[in-house]
Amino acid sequence: FIHGVFDEAPIVFTELANAPDWLPISIYLNNERFTLAEGSVESYQRRLDIHNGLISRNIRWRSPSGLVAEIVFERFTSLANEHLACIRCQVTAKFEGTVEFRAGLNGNTDNEGLAHWKWLGQGVDDGVIYLHNRTRKSGIEIATAMHVQSTSEYESSRAVWDVENSPTVQLCFNVKAGETVGITKNVAIYTSRDISPDAIKQSAVDLLKKNISWDEALSASTDAWQKEWERTDVIIEGDDEAQISVRFNLFQMLIAAPRHDERVNIGAKTLSGFGYRGHAFWDTEIFMLPLFIYTAPHIAKNLLN
Repeated sequence: FIHGVFDEAPIVFTELANAPDWLPISIYLNNERFTLAEGSVESYQRRLDIHNGLISRNIRWRSPSGLVAEIVFERFTSLANEHLACIRCQVTAKFEGTVEFRAGLNGNTDNEGLAHWKWLGQGVDDGVIYLHNRTRKSGIEIATAMHVQSTSEYESSRAVWDVENSPTVQLCFNVKAGETVGITKNVAIYTSRDISPDAIKQSAVDLLKKNISWDEALSASTDAWQKEWERTDVIIEGDDEAQISVRFNLFQMLIAAPRHDERVNIGAKTLSGFGYRGHAFWDTEIFMLPLFIYTAPHIAKNLLN
């Protein structure tokens, strides 16, 4: 979900439109698709680092045919640049053969069955793939772009599949047992609420043409988070559960706070799901505003406006 990107919906008047999905990455081991629904999960760990907003998953998976791989997913949306999001995926093969990645953008999203987006176009610009959509009723346009790079030297082939509303990059690697291969996927997102509709596609493409590395992007976002925590952290001694609980709640507030836009509020369910359709109520003034008054008056001002 993106702050302010609403579209008409029956009964509830409007709702936040479930934006085109920037996450899709599929993995194939010797043409067997990785999925937690099949095979066996030999180990699994999911971790959110609230210091810098990095979420990671470490999985050791055995395919139905017996192929074993250790897979690491990492992703974050940048606090330093609200238009940038990054994913890194790495596979350590315990077999000899091929590892294939399919990284895409999916414009076929919906809100529990209600489709809000009309496909306008897509293309490739100097290695950057972009997707262009518009909400059906409110007319808000969005450009989503991605740049996919290999993190290893074993890449054997690359192809772009120009599937309407779901452009995809396919990368294949030949591996031996013990070798690690992977990709990074940088994504840029602009809407016509940010800038002119005529400029959103080029702005998304141009951001990714800068070839921002994973380390550069994560470092910039981590620095921005450090400043947030210096302002807002609450330290509780002698109760570890209370400490992590209050920090997790502060984290949720900080990621939903509108820093650059005084036309939006924080909805009752933040940006976490379909609850309350993204609408804002008195919860903001009663529960949320005090935090920002004491720690970030510029955000408090945006909320009140």
